[in-house]
Amino acid sequence: MIDFHCDILFPESSTPENLKKTIELAKAASKVGFTKLVAAPRFTYQKDFVSTYDYDLKRCEYLNSLLRENNVNVQIFLGSEIDFSSEVIDCLKRKEIATINDTQYILVRFYENCSFYTMIDSVFKLQMAGYRVILSQIEKYHFIIEDPDIARELAVRDILFQMDVRSIEGHHGSTIKKTAKALLKSNRIHILGTHASKPDDYSQARSSLSKIQKIVGKESYQEITTNVESILTNKLIVPSDFTGVKKSRRRVFSLR
Repeated sequence: MIDFHCDILFPESSTPENLKKTIELAKAASKVGFTKLVAAPRFTYQKDFVSTYDYDLKRCEYLNSLLRENNVNVQIFLGSEIDFSSEVIDCLKRKEIATINDTQYILVRFYENCSFYTMIDSVFKLQMAGYRVILSQIEKYHFIIEDPDIARELAVRDILFQMDVRSIEGHHGSTIKKTAKALLKSNRIHILGTHASKPDDYSQARSSLSKIQKIVGKESYQEITTNVESILTNKLIVPSDFTGVKKSRRRVFSLR
């Protein structure tokens, strides 16, 4: 399995304490069944920001070598969770922000009270710039909570949806839990992330993943826990029309 959102790039990760935390977190992920983790540090544009892209890439390379040395069968890939603003397109073009494993895919976050029309306009700009948009934590947006079926209107615009697995346990409240369940039942989630930052998070994720599998069924669960493999290799995932029928959910093509 692949965890699409893991907070494993600790600040000052080269300190002995944080290196130990990294190994412990990776071991906890492995126990749950994850073999690949996408590190997605959050990016919010500021005028005086200094890009950490090259530094973060080197950190991932170093941490992967450290995990191999400690016989931990987990690999870390670099990504970002990007707070959308008009400036991020230029930042992406200058490679000041990490895409997902240096592919065309980006994980994008909006204000939770963002309107549907603001979101599709912003996503269109990103798509015109050549990026494939994955919407972070779709279950938290107010217009989705009010009407989960509107996710169809986002999907037909080739937007992929990521869900925080903790939402199904009520970690973010009962309303978001209800929305997450509705989206899963109607086959509208493509990717899962744990947002784990400590070993206990993975212990809790085991329960969340079990509940998700019961809701969507074995076949769909297999798909949403492996879709990231296609993303990491820059293959094109096209969301199908969502009818609640759990078959032929997506099509995959090579972008290379």
